[in-house]
Amino acid sequence: MLNTIDGLNEQCEITSINKGTLKGIFLVEMHCEKREIIFDIVNDINTFTQKEKVNVVLSKIRPEFGPEDFCGHGYIVTQKKNESGLVTIISIFGLLVKIIDKDDNNLVKDTNLNIMDHIYFCVKKSQIDSYWFKNFSLKPFLSIASISIPSPEVISLSIEALIAFSANSIPWLMLMFLE
Repeated sequence: MLNTIDGLNEQCEITSINKGTLKGIFLVEMHCEKREIIFDIVNDINTFTQKEKVNVVLSKIRPEFGPEDFCGHGYIVTQKKNESGLVTIISIFGLLVKIIDKDDNNLVKDTNLNIMDHIYFCVKKSQIDSYWFKNFSLKPFLSIASISIPSPEVISLSIEALIAFSANSIPWLMLMFLE
């Protein structure tokens, strides 16, 4: 876990993703070193899976993020003690984030954040997952495949032959001719 002067950057693991009480909303639960985090996410934009490693960022400054990450901005609404521990609630314009501190940890004190601070909450894919997502490309394969095809007539005949042979080959065949 890396604390910043005005925020938090902590590695977590997604432990569950369940349907919420509202239509189209999922509850994502994460286990982190010093806290548990539960947040709402709209089903249509959820890119996360159970047991996935992610980085959670809370910051007063807008962090960098990619298309596979979830980021929103809102306000730290309240912090209260209950039987689970010290609970901090963040509202991202309707979506809620619930952070439950373990032991004697205190998110607000540890991160120099305050109730009613405007903050950014991001769940970012781990660097390994992001590296693969950003750097994996079929382009080298596409170039090799397109060089070996002599003419459009042969392409057409090849597609017809593959359709007759196996319907499962069609998506890969289409990828080979995209370049």
